[in-house]
Amino acid sequence: ELQSVKNMGMFYSDLPDSTDFQIEYISENSNVFEFGSRIMINVNADNSISLNAAVLSYSSKWVSNFYYLPTTKVELGGMHKIMDKLSVGWQFNLLGGLNGLDPTRGLNEISYSDAVTNKLAAITELNLNFDYQVNDRVGAFLQFNNILNKNYERYFNYPMRGLQVKAGISFRL
Repeated sequence: ELQSVKNMGMFYSDLPDSTDFQIEYISENSNVFEFGSRIMINVNADNSISLNAAVLSYSSKWVSNFYYLPTTKVELGGMHKIMDKLSVGWQFNLLGGLNGLDPTRGLNEISYSDAVTNKLAAITELNLNFDYQVNDRVGAFLQFNNILNKNYERYFNYPMRGLQVKAGISFRL
């Protein structure tokens, strides 16, 4: 699939403070080419598995480096109904081909033209969630994100948290 995107947002590390980011919008059209496949298998009424895999490329006549955008994306997941009201879901995510801008090396203080581009390590993450439906209107959830507790940088010089746990209640009107 080839998409033409107007006002595509680009993240850049801030010049004086590399832990802060600036966003710049490319006013001209940018092209995003995505080649991939999505498969969903309903094993039975209580179990399903899905796979989404893609390779991506980006182009624009105004930008040569598309920072922090992946060139490889894989999402594998499943949803399993354990009991009448309890479901368990899991997701394995992979993002690869990320490049980050290192504003602390090679800058001329005014522009990013001499900055060094760093290849960021591929990101792998495993998530687990539990959903309990009390009735048609009320439910509760428990999510465990990054259960492998991996340390990674999605953006240069900005480490992501390890294991994250979220709990909550949902209510439908």
